[in-house]
Amino acid sequence: MFGSALAVTLGLVVVGCGSEEPVPAHSAAPHSAAHSAAATDRLRLGLTEWSIETGGAQLIPGEVHVEVTNAGGASHDVVIHGEQGSWASPELDPGETHIMAITVSAGEELELVCTLVGHHAQGMHTTITVAESP
Repeated sequence: MFGSALAVTLGLVVVGCGSEEPVPAHSAAPHSAAHSAAATDRLRLGLTEWSIETGGAQLIPGEVHVEVTNAGGASHDVVIHGEQGSWASPELDPGETHIMAITVSAGEELELVCTLVGHHAQGMHTTITVAESP
């Protein structure tokens, strides 16, 4: 009898999963919304194993305040390369935050990388765009 109940339960789980087929199309909407969000002069970066999370932000030209938080379990840093220069956080231990100001130009694409040995190769790099105008 236990085996029958388990089979019915598993059958319901499989059927339940099958009914979720349309979800990927629905979950794409928030992703698109993030990319169409208004440009900002404040950027919050999350450093994890092994990515740099930008939240899909687009920046406005000029001075941008960047808050970098190490949300991972290992030490990380970030260097931001742009047309106006390069800016670096110190090496951050898990849970630490660093705030810095950078200057960006209209239409440029910034490169963000973790410079600790092996982290770039693990995927800790990304880009972020600057809007053409505020």
